[in-house]
Amino acid sequence: LGLALSRNYEPAVARVMPGARQHEFDAGVSFHFNTGAIGRASWVQAWVRRDWAEVRRRLGLWNKGGGRVLPGLTRRREDEARLMQ
Repeated sequence: LGLALSRNYEPAVARVMPGARQHEFDAGVSFHFNTGAIGRASWVQAWVRRDWAEVRRRLGLWNKGGGRVLPGLTRRREDEARLMQ
């Protein structure tokens, strides 16, 4: 898992979140590992502005699977938002 993270996920997060503190970076890696979508996630622009309410809101939009809201994904996004901030 460590090698997969360092090769496949961490470089993409580092590109879109330059200067991220470790906990912010870790939340970004968690998100990207789960979605593969760090490059198109709108919450990243909110993170750049340090708009934490908007980061939380936009992260929360990524809670669906098969068109349905999934409680597990809702919890995961909440956890990532807490870690990020």
